[in-house]
Amino acid sequence: MNIKINEELHDSSDLVKRIRKGDRQAEALLVQKYQRSLLEMLKYRTRDISLAEDLLQDTLRIIIERLRKTGIDDPSKLTHFIHGTARNIVIAHYRKEIRRDTQVNSEIVEQTVDNSRGQLQIIMSEQHSHSVRCQLTKLAIPRDREILTRLYVWEQEKLQICHAMELTVHAFDRIVSRARKRFRTIVEN
Repeated sequence: MNIKINEELHDSSDLVKRIRKGDRQAEALLVQKYQRSLLEMLKYRTRDISLAEDLLQDTLRIIIERLRKTGIDDPSKLTHFIHGTARNIVIAHYRKEIRRDTQVNSEIVEQTVDNSRGQLQIIMSEQHSHSVRCQLTKLAIPRDREILTRLYVWEQEKLQICHAMELTVHAFDRIVSRARKRFRTIVEN
C-alpha cells in the first residue's frame, strides 16, 4: 500500500495526534516512513535478516500501541522514540535468549566431544562446564553474567559483544576485568 505523504501528516506532532485518535492512515504512514530505517538498524544490530524482520514487526506494533494509548511527551522526538524502542527490543531479545540458554544442549555437546578422550575425562569436562555455568548465575550484576557468558561460554568475539551490548572497546575491557574479579570471588568462596 503506497500512501502519499501529504503536508498535514508530515509533521510528527500531527502524526502522533492522529494515531492517538485512531487514524489508521496515519498508522500506515508511520510504518511507511520508518520501516526501512528501522529494518536496516535491526539488521545491523542482529546480523540476522529474519530476526530483524521479526523484531521490526514487534517494534512497530509496540510503537503504534503506545501512540494509540498514551502518545509520547514530546512528539517532535518521534524518530528518537521509535529508534530507542527498537534498540530496547533488541536488547530485551538477547537478554531473553541468555535466560533461556541455561540448559546444556546434548546434541551440541555430542558434536563437540573429543572422541580421543576417555569417558572419565568427558564426564569431568561436562561437570566442570556445568559448574561454571552455575557459578555464573550467582553473579549479582546481570551485565557481568551476560558479558562473561558471551565471552567464555558462547565464545563470541570482543567486537561482537561490544556491538550487541552497545559498549565501547574501552568500556568492555573495564567491565570484563571487574566481572572476572567478581566471578573469581564467587568461585573461591
